[in-house]
Amino acid sequence: MRKMPTGSGYPAWPLSRALRQRSLAASLVVSIVFPTLPGTAPLAADDPGDTDIDPTVVSYRVDDPLIRINRAVFRFNDFTYRYALIPVSNAYHTVVPEPVDRSLGNAFYNVKMPIYAVNNLLQGKPRDSGTNALRFLINFTIGIGGFFDPAAAWFELERKSSGFDESLESFGVGNGVFIVLPLLGPTDTRGAAGTFGDYLLNPLAQLIDNPESILIRSLDYLQGYSNTAAQYEVLREQSVDPYLFFRDLYLQGQQRDAEFP
Repeated sequence: MRKMPTGSGYPAWPLSRALRQRSLAASLVVSIVFPTLPGTAPLAADDPGDTDIDPTVVSYRVDDPLIRINRAVFRFNDFTYRYALIPVSNAYHTVVPEPVDRSLGNAFYNVKMPIYAVNNLLQGKPRDSGTNALRFLINFTIGIGGFFDPAAAWFELERKSSGFDESLESFGVGNGVFIVLPLLGPTDTRGAAGTFGDYLLNPLAQLIDNPESILIRSLDYLQGYSNTAAQYEVLREQSVDPYLFFRDLYLQGQQRDAEFP
């Protein structure tokens, strides 16, 4: 089994902040474009709608005024993950060797350089922006279109991932309320705005016409999702209430990112 990245919130369980910055990315077969929080306190016993918390997860009182809508979206996501995306992801890994999968991930990361470079500048990090631009040039040429990463392997130019969510955070924009997006999963109003901002900077969305754009972005989403899909059912089986379980995992990831950026 391939190793699950650590961190928070993509698409429905905690992953790294870098993965959380993936753009609206792919639409799944249809043309839906698909891949932090307010202050928290210990959950009170009389917190409405938040009973039967799984004891393996630290619970929070959160600003979740959209809980009914969030639960409905979560149910849609859960059904889609279990009966569509996870089977497709399993088939993908059966057909695609790991070196090819890794090369696809490199290529998709490389082509989305404008997302990272622009947001580096917005956050006052010109050195990181330059590193991303230089990485793109090296990997696009020596790395054969970005399928390989000689920028890191030969020149020690590591990825400087960033997204519009982090830019908004650097401007002092608050998190807003907790929401669950179709297919993308847990986020908040700032995170949703950041996802849309990254989509506008994504060359895969802006420079390629449909239906090719939809197909390529769908493959991008599948490639990123497939490396963690197997973990979803494992985590789901550990929960009494899957919605609260994944929400609290996401919140813990967000709290960790805030404490250890």
